[in-house]
Amino acid sequence: MRCLYLVSDDPISPNYRGGASAMYYDQLLALSDLGHEIDLWHFASRAARERFNQEIAEHPQTWSAVKERCRSVRVSTLAVSPGLLDRLMTRASAMVPQSLPPCRHDLQAEMARQVLEMKPDVVWAQHFAPAIAAIRATRLPIVYVHHDWLYRIKALRNNRPVDLRQKRLEEQLVRRAAAVVTGSKTEHDEIASLRGQGVHYIPVSYESVSVNTSRGECERQPLLVHLGGMGATASRDGLLSFFDKAWPSVSQFGLKFRVVGDVADAPAKLKDYLARVECTGFISDLQSVLRPFDLNLIPWGHATGQRTRLPVAFNHAQVVVAVRAGVACYPEAQDGLNCRLVETVEQMPGMIAELAGDAEQRFRLGCAAKSTFETSFVRKALLPRYAEVLAHVAANKPTGGEAP
Repeated sequence: MRCLYLVSDDPISPNYRGGASAMYYDQLLALSDLGHEIDLWHFASRAARERFNQEIAEHPQTWSAVKERCRSVRVSTLAVSPGLLDRLMTRASAMVPQSLPPCRHDLQAEMARQVLEMKPDVVWAQHFAPAIAAIRATRLPIVYVHHDWLYRIKALRNNRPVDLRQKRLEEQLVRRAAAVVTGSKTEHDEIASLRGQGVHYIPVSYESVSVNTSRGECERQPLLVHLGGMGATASRDGLLSFFDKAWPSVSQFGLKFRVVGDVADAPAKLKDYLARVECTGFISDLQSVLRPFDLNLIPWGHATGQRTRLPVAFNHAQVVVAVRAGVACYPEAQDGLNCRLVETVEQMPGMIAELAGDAEQRFRLGCAAKSTFETSFVRKALLPRYAEVLAHVAANKPTGGEAP
């Protein structure tokens, strides 16, 4: 099957900041591993294109690996701001009911041109803007890779009520796609309740790393680790909540706290906290900072999107201590079997104290986490799920032209 692989803004890399880039890279390789032809189209704003080009310059081998998997690669840089027609359409759409959000005219036209030239059988659209462009520009089947409910994460980020209009539009989008792929089992179930069939849970996968899981590795005092850049709402707000509610107790335990990730976007209050602990900045080689059997903290307390850092922690045989809702996206995470889950951030100090004093439990959980990674979060294990997505699309492919 020929697939138009549609991505916007972020680079396509397993090692870039945030989880989206890793998903782009992972799913592109999965489709290629299944033998499908891939035409990649990446569109971005001017600022995002600069970040994209910088990543290519710094990691040319990754970009070469991407290009080797594609039949063709095209990139487009959008104008700085929408044109007058787009601005008028956006204003009008705010005043009348819509089945889908508006799409920039230049983006929609370019999407139609890409379809005409590449003649794909299916469009694999990563996240919200690419899916909108694809569904508005073509009648081809669209696989919508759902990263997050934007209405929900925006409400949490800004501490405001849910925008019901935005919610309605996002729900219409998941209904309109030929299939939906999500890395969150909780959001899979929510989407399935809206549309029924054609919803697929596929978590992100990573290349397995070699880890020393000998018993002696867990005899040393564990580090506390938080993984994730402060540009992501879940990382930023979750860590701030941990410092506010748990750190006064945890700081008395004498454990070193290592924060791994770019902290430039941390608000002033969080930066004050971060000045008291070790901050590594962004690290591409995570093996240098993620030791087996250390305690990897995930204090985000809301079931939004997928926490891509949990599979990373499992890959490095770390002991995840998480608020249950924050990792509810992963049914693979089982309390007492391969991680420890608490109901609230306030309960984390007690769990950290228990694990810090129990090397045997850390050893058992870290080894189980690594085992879970090898069976649930490597690409080879997930390829049958990708095959099911495209089999569903092929079996339900609509008839009609290339453009609406």
